[in-house]
Amino acid sequence: MRPDEWKKVHYAKDEMLPDAKIGEGMATVRACVLGMKPDKKLTLFIGNYTPLDAPHEFEGMFPIGDDGMVEAQVPVRLTRQVLVFIPELEETVAMVLVAPGEVTEMLIDLEAEGCPFVDFHGFMARTNKECTDDFWETLQHRKTDDLKLYDELNKQETPDQRARFFKARLEAKKSAINKRRLTSASKALLRMEAEDDYRSWTIYFARNYINLQERTGAEPRIVDPEAYMKKFNEYEQMMPPSSLMATIPDNDAFEMTSRRYAPASPAFWAYNRWYENACDPYTAQLRLLQTVLTNKFSNQTDKIREEITLPDHVAILHAYDDGQQRKREDFNRQAGVFFHTLDSVPAKDILPALLSRYEGRVVLFDIWATWCGPCRQGHRLMAPMKEELKDKPVTFVYLTCDTSPAGTWDEMIKDIPGEHYYLTKDQYYSLLEHYNSGGVPTYGLYDTDGVEKWTRIGVPDVEQLKAKILESLPLSPF
Repeated sequence: MRPDEWKKVHYAKDEMLPDAKIGEGMATVRACVLGMKPDKKLTLFIGNYTPLDAPHEFEGMFPIGDDGMVEAQVPVRLTRQVLVFIPELEETVAMVLVAPGEVTEMLIDLEAEGCPFVDFHGFMARTNKECTDDFWETLQHRKTDDLKLYDELNKQETPDQRARFFKARLEAKKSAINKRRLTSASKALLRMEAEDDYRSWTIYFARNYINLQERTGAEPRIVDPEAYMKKFNEYEQMMPPSSLMATIPDNDAFEMTSRRYAPASPAFWAYNRWYENACDPYTAQLRLLQTVLTNKFSNQTDKIREEITLPDHVAILHAYDDGQQRKREDFNRQAGVFFHTLDSVPAKDILPALLSRYEGRVVLFDIWATWCGPCRQGHRLMAPMKEELKDKPVTFVYLTCDTSPAGTWDEMIKDIPGEHYYLTKDQYYSLLEHYNSGGVPTYGLYDTDGVEKWTRIGVPDVEQLKAKILESLPLSPF
């Protein structure tokens, strides 16, 4: 819609969240931006969600034209609430419902005194307006709300008192939401957001409490990993972790785990084990499907696949498998050029086989996966060190297997200088077993004679690693 057409916008009296149903096609998002400056180039970001048939989050950056208009095609297979904002500007943030085959339009006024997302049109327009206004108001009062929460939390003296506090807080939030003059859809989304906040605090209390202290200024940000873990362990005793199952007395307790419309909310996708308690098989299998595609529990993938039986979900899984097979065939033709495979090497022999390729060089093995956030963090932290050592006889070797989707891995390694191997699953887990590791990232450092000098499970201290690498280099004859 052009700027003059927005005067004709009328909102529905009420809107209901649609029940989850896998659909075809893209969602269309259009924005009209008022107050554009001629010399300022702006973009519209849409993302913060993982499409149902994809292994990783979608993050789209769409240039806004000089006339303030932008249109984006967004991959979704279900109604989803997605994050929309303009990265170049502060406080232009919204949570917006989109759906396959539907059009969501928004009017953004950069000179507005309040929320810059001043109007919506098309799919779930009134709900989008209400939820965006609420989101904006929450951001404005974040510091005040954090201080109030911190003060109230510190009045609770025992884990039981804290548990009762969070339960009462959730009930109060839901009661207040139900009294507001909002669409049924807006109320449902806000209640599920409140449930997700409750779930996060009851399960990850120590982490959230540390973050709350930092946001309120009660404590400085903890940079040292050992100091962080010391605080974490201390605060964990304030409210020992419980499973989500323990916080749900029956299957109907939480909307985000029991309603057919729940997948529209980010809260539905925020926790990995809730589906064990879900009422509706359709929504439960949606979560199982994405768990398989994102490889969050790679050692349980085959078992989880067996639980996906509904036709809509099986069709997504088969299409994904076919696509991955095609990508694997494509990049297998590149093997030996951009990366290596050692499929013929028995799993028990994979470590000596790898070391034999780098005789006379210091080698760092980095066992990782595309879906592993700490792995990617390690890559970023080590990049400057790798540049410093580029003229030394040091090789960085990156090892993964088919728990990392082939297409995703093929794209990611383009930005990770080093030697890359796509191992078999048996080879991969044999290496992890060698290092007594139950997860990634896992590292092994070897000197020029192939002697193991250092190992690490988890993101390393880069300066310490650099020192170990320099110690492993042969002494200069001069």
